Amino acid sequence: MDLAARRHRLIERIGIPVEQGRLAAGGIGTHYLKAGRGPCLVLLHGAGGSSLNWSPVMAALAAKCCVIAPDMVGYGESDKPAVVYDRPFFAAWLRHFLDALGLEKPILLGHSQGGAVALQFAIEHSERLQRLILVCPAGLSVDGIPFGAKLGILWVNFLPSRLAAWWMSRYICANGRSEWDGEITGYLLEVKRLPRSKRVFLAGLGKSIAPFSTEALQGIAHPTLIVWGRQDRLLLPAHGARACREIPASRLCLIPGAGHLPFVDQPQPFCDAVLGFVNDQPRRHTHEAFELSGAEDRTSRWHA
Repeated sequence: MDLAARRHRLIERIGIPVEQGRLAAGGIGTHYLKAGRGPCLVLLHGAGGSSLNWSPVMAALAAKCCVIAPDMVGYGESDKPAVVYDRPFFAAWLRHFLDALGLEKPILLGHSQGGAVALQFAIEHSERLQRLILVCPAGLSVDGIPFGAKLGILWVNFLPSRLAAWWMSRYICANGRSEWDGEITGYLLEVKRLPRSKRVFLAGLGKSIAPFSTEALQGIAHPTLIVWGRQDRLLLPAHGARACREIPASRLCLIPGAGHLPFVDQPQPFCDAVLGFVNDQPRRHTHEAFELSGAEDRTSRWHA
């Protein structure tokens, strides 16, 4: 099955009308998906992913929001220029992408490496977004990443295969496997076999996930929701505690039964947390933490 056919099948599985588009973001061809109406929510996937990473939750989010999910530059079916893939480059691409769509102040949601890009954008272009949602974001600490996960990252980038994807699923999924063992895995592996697909990995060399300083995090003024899978083995939930302490208007949501992909492992609690934050009245969430699991919502103050 070719790449376009795999993409079409995955979009059909979302179960709602989804617009596919391609535009020039600062001269960079960028593929994106769009669905729903309401407050604008821009979704940034993690390293090695694509806009289709969000397929398990796109319908639920689009029921309340206008969801726009790009393939970030270097990934998916977007262009892969020969550049240094550091955070300022990603932030500049994102600004051009928002400009091309005429989006002034969306809500920005970033997962893993996409979370680091969202943080960079909030620091450089604070006037261009309303709120910030960080899902197991990179850029907080490099401590605690298992050696096996580092090995898997190299394996899946240089010799992409279902075996390599299975190995990585042990670190990113709470139960070691998920629907990612099926069609989404096949699509992402096909993308990794595209020409120039290794550029973002080789030219980035970790520049986009280097830790932010405490001063940078303390300068973020936007209301911020941090969502973390309690069983995340790739980036430890303790990193979320640090972000919650240092970002002034933040709160931390821990989702039991979820790993590094809480929107895959626990899609309903994930959407409950995100949509609750999107629809919340503006207020300062000062270092608050809570667990959200189904209908259960236990709130407590986070202590440093």
